[in-house]
Amino acid sequence: PWNGLGNLLSYHLQRYDEAEAAYRRACELDPKDAYPWHGLGNLLSDHLQRYDEAEAAYRRACELDPKWAYPWHGLGLYHLDVQGDCGQAEQCFAQAVALAGSDPMVAYPLMNWGELRQLHRGDGQPQFSEALRHFEALAGPLTVADRHNALYLAALLAEEEPLARHTTRAAQERAAGAHALAGALLLAALASGTEGEALAEATQAALAGLESHQDHYNLLKNLYLLCGVRPELRPTGRRLLTELLAPLPQLGQRLHHRPKPDHWYARFHPFAAGESEGAGDPRDRGLWCPPAGG
Repeated sequence: PWNGLGNLLSYHLQRYDEAEAAYRRACELDPKDAYPWHGLGNLLSDHLQRYDEAEAAYRRACELDPKWAYPWHGLGLYHLDVQGDCGQAEQCFAQAVALAGSDPMVAYPLMNWGELRQLHRGDGQPQFSEALRHFEALAGPLTVADRHNALYLAALLAEEEPLARHTTRAAQERAAGAHALAGALLLAALASGTEGEALAEATQAALAGLESHQDHYNLLKNLYLLCGVRPELRPTGRRLLTELLAPLPQLGQRLHHRPKPDHWYARFHPFAAGESEGAGDPRDRGLWCPPAGG
C-alpha cells in the first residue's frame, strides 16, 4: 500500500515530498521489492531534480528485478537527459525493449530510443513507427500519458488516420477534465496545419494545462523533435517553441518545485533562433550527446 500511495501522491496529486516519504517507507518495509525503488527514481528525476539519487534508485530496482524493463528505461532517460551519454542511454533503452518483449508497454522505451536516435543521428523513424504500433495495440481505455504519446507519434509520422482519431479522443478527454492533454493537442494542431487564432488558443491551453516542470520540458522536447522530423512544420514550430520558452519565470511561480537545469532549456535555443533545423541537425548534436571529455 505504501508504494501505491507514493504513486497516487506523485502521479496524480503532485505532492512530491509526501510521495518520497511513502516510497521510502515501502522500501524499508520490503527491501526486496523493486517497484518502490523505480517509483522513487522517477520522482527524484522528474520532479525533485536529485539526479544522482535517482540513478541509484533505478540501479537498485534493476538489481532487485533484473528482468523488469521499466528501471532500464528510467536509466536510459537519466543517461540521455542528465548525463548526455547517448551510448549508455542507447544500451539502456535497447535492454528495456528486449526485456519488455511483446508487452505493449514496450512502446515507451521504443519511443524514447527513437528520440535518442533522432537527436543523435537523425534516424528515429523506425522506432517511432514500432512504438506507435504498440500504443495502438493497448487494450482498454488509454491513460493520459498513453493518449499523449500516441497522438505525438502520429503527428511525428504524419499518420493521418491515427492522428485524427487520437485528436478527437484527446479533445473529448480534455473537455472531461484531462487538462494535461492540451500539450498533445497543440502538437496535433501544428501537425494538422492549424494557424492564426486557433493555434494561439491551443498554445495558451497547453501552457495552462502544464502540471509540472517535467511536463513543460517534455512539451518543448516533443515540439523540437516534431520539427526535426517534419521540415514543413519548422517555421511555425520555431515560433511556438519560442513562445513556450518565454514564460519560464511565471511557470516557476505556478508549478511545483524547481525548473530543470538551465542547460536543458538551452538545448532548444539554436532552433528557436533559426540557427538549426531541430532534432537531428548535426549542429545541435553536441547539446544532447557531447563528445567524451567535451
